Amino acid sequence: MRYIKFLVLFLILAASCQENITMDSIPGYKLIRAFSNRINVDTGLILSAYGINNALQKGSHVVNGTADFYVSYKLVKTRKDSVSLEEARTLLVNIAESLHKEINSNQEIRPYLDFFPFPTDHIVVSLYFVDENQVGLGSGISDVYFSKGKIEYERYEIEKYTGPNSAMGKHYVVHEESYEDALKKVKEQGVIAYY
Repeated sequence: MRYIKFLVLFLILAASCQENITMDSIPGYKLIRAFSNRINVDTGLILSAYGINNALQKGSHVVNGTADFYVSYKLVKTRKDSVSLEEARTLLVNIAESLHKEINSNQEIRPYLDFFPFPTDHIVVSLYFVDENQVGLGSGISDVYFSKGKIEYERYEIEKYTGPNSAMGKHYVVHEESYEDALKKVKEQGVIAYY
């Protein structure tokens, strides 16, 4: 019994000595949150999900702490708005390029990167275009997803609105392209921007 009491006391002491870990104490999360707050001013994009090491390939191992970055943003429009494929491409490429530049220029994150310079194919970006009720836009592009060098553009075909904050319908891919092709098109159009 005396050993059990000692073990319980030891575990309580060990747990109380741990440092409080916050999201901003992890360099990858801190970088994403600061970047997202900054781009929100210029783009209106709202960070809805984020992480590091979420898209590791099977059998991959983290070496220094950060092997990939994942960010997901929503952009609130009105129900009648439409986002063209070109607008979605430009926004996605500008976000991915800006995040890529931020990662590679940030001295605080560098010791934790598994790769330097950090490649774009280890960055995952999702964009969701929603109306004021958080329902995906029913015309034009509703979702864009970039991962492993490939971009998919989706449309949300709404069959009917089932309430103020919900709809029935289906998502389907309307276009796919490589990130390099999208980057080339955005550069050729002269609409590349860094946030």
